Amino acid sequence: MTAHLSTRFRVGKKFTVEMTFSGAMIRSEWSPDIPRRLNQGELAEYRRGRDAFFSELAKARGISVMAIEPSARETRLQIFRDEDAAESRGRA
Repeated sequence: MTAHLSTRFRVGKKFTVEMTFSGAMIRSEWSPDIPRRLNQGELAEYRRGRDAFFSELAKARGISVMAIEPSARETRLQIFRDEDAAESRGRA
């Protein structure tokens, strides 16, 4: 079982995000700073990177991982499961 998992990805031209799972929690570090806002393209890039990391984490650990994005307009919920990754691999 994977105790540590980490990835780094770009968001737009200015930002880099490093996501790390160390066995107890998921940590996200933005560089150079946490942005005040992301445009639609940057938000899509962030979600792609985050979703890929969460899918890999679910697969590596055999667990479910949930992403919740609350905002003034809506709350977005997405669940990543090891079974979903297996189904995706089976369809390819």
